[in-house]
Amino acid sequence: MSASEFYDSGKIYAKLSGTPYEIGFQHGQIAKKLIRRCIEVYSKLYSEEKNVTWDVARSRALKYQDSIKANYPEIWDELNGIATGSELDVLDILALNVRSEITLIDVADGCTSIAQRNSKTGEVFIGQNWDWIPEIDEATLFLEIHQEGKPTIIILAEAGIIGKYGFNSEGVGAMLNAIPSVKVDPSGLPVHFALRKALEQKSVDDVLSYLEHNKVASAANYLLADPNRYLTLEVTPIGNKVIEPDEKTGTVLHTNHFLSKELFESIGSDKPILSSNPRFERIKALSTPDLDANYESFRYRLSDVDNSPNGICHLPSGKKGLASCITLYTIIINTNKKEGIITLGPPNDQSLPRYKLSFE
Repeated sequence: MSASEFYDSGKIYAKLSGTPYEIGFQHGQIAKKLIRRCIEVYSKLYSEEKNVTWDVARSRALKYQDSIKANYPEIWDELNGIATGSELDVLDILALNVRSEITLIDVADGCTSIAQRNSKTGEVFIGQNWDWIPEIDEATLFLEIHQEGKPTIIILAEAGIIGKYGFNSEGVGAMLNAIPSVKVDPSGLPVHFALRKALEQKSVDDVLSYLEHNKVASAANYLLADPNRYLTLEVTPIGNKVIEPDEKTGTVLHTNHFLSKELFESIGSDKPILSSNPRFERIKALSTPDLDANYESFRYRLSDVDNSPNGICHLPSGKKGLASCITLYTIIINTNKKEGIITLGPPNDQSLPRYKLSFE
């Protein structure tokens, strides 16, 4: 275990290794203050937006405990390790990790994701804007996770949560788009745990196979890429849908609504995320056939502020609660080189530093 500052960003970069419990314990120890801040942020959000106290959130999390213990004991061990290391109850940690299912099922952030192959080099790029409430920026850190028999993972995590977007040492990259839905299944694998499992696979095909055999508890979209294949996968408790690259542009794009008509009609929420369709149409319009895949072309598209403040690059609106959602981070990964570039802050701000992520 080791922890240091990520360049000059003020963020913690922690390298974790060992058994699932040991990895969790290290996470909990290193991020003790950040985990408490994460709980504070979500307690306030749940209370103000859903009239749900943290105690109620914990009680809802209990519905997932038996399934996780029985079917994914390594996840349960890691959660227990985080709880012990941070001197909190394991139900607090579970409640953080299943936040999408227990309280925010009908809420989506404003994330926009892209994957595309460079026509000249053959390199596959994948990237995303993570849009969420600004307060959570105070409770994030980088985790580099070393597990025996599995690829090494780099993620920018919300403290205490074990799955977030990132990439692994095999070149598998995974992005997350929340999708509002009307159904959850506590016997399934919660969204953030499924994302962690995706990042433990050695190829996109392995991810598809794993999630075909392990249903997800609520709706989400995983944009997936490796050096050989890229696609987007809409997951739900009733089944998944693979969406392949567009034939004309070679891109795969996603925002925060179902592209699969079948899944939308079966499980989609009729509560619209107002910026999702305009963002999707805008990123689609920007992704012209002559725009090749590289760091700069991805950044160009993810920096777009058309329809501001609800654009692809989501600028501050001055509103509160869920309406305060902004672009917190932009990550772009070259899956062939197994490295990425991340911006902490809105990507349209050219003055912000761009930090390299790699396994060096």
